[in-house]
Amino acid sequence: MAEIRGPGDILVVSVGEKSCRSIAGLIDRSLYDRIIDVHTGAEARRLLPKRSFSLVVINAPLSDEFGHELASDIAEHYACGVVLLTKSDVIDEVNSLVQSAGVITVPKPVSRSAFEQAVRVGLSESIRLLAWEQEISRLKRKLEEARLVGRAKCMLVEQRGYSEAEAHRHIEKKAMDCRVSLRDIAEEIIRESE
Repeated sequence: MAEIRGPGDILVVSVGEKSCRSIAGLIDRSLYDRIIDVHTGAEARRLLPKRSFSLVVINAPLSDEFGHELASDIAEHYACGVVLLTKSDVIDEVNSLVQSAGVITVPKPVSRSAFEQAVRVGLSESIRLLAWEQEISRLKRKLEEARLVGRAKCMLVEQRGYSEAEAHRHIEKKAMDCRVSLRDIAEEIIRESE
């Protein structure tokens, strides 16, 4: 289960300082710690690997790209919600390009209620994605432990003549006696056997 986290930082990507301030003014202050703004897709791409954000709001078009590819890339590679603001006359076309990535599109001119709802959905998506990331990490650790225990059991069978069941019991008992994880014992057996 994901840990409950407080407000995080929000990244606003918009051409001008004034539009960044306008967008920031639409977001309920209780929903974020800080708002960071950048003015190009390139700046956003450089910043994203260095910091984590709960939400990214992109005000399309940007000066160096439209913004839909940036939105899709962020939604696919980072555990944050993504809201893309775009002109109402192209929203259907843009939405068809980004919706499979999980990007939330909002037509411009922006109504406060639609934008607030999109922000809340985006933040909820961020929490859901974080939970998935944590679960994947937990399962990777568990899989790695199982792989190491399996390798250690094979070494006990091959080098010490244990049966598979005896090797398993040996590792479990030693882990209990030493009050350490199965992984620690498996790593110790592997080190000793190599």
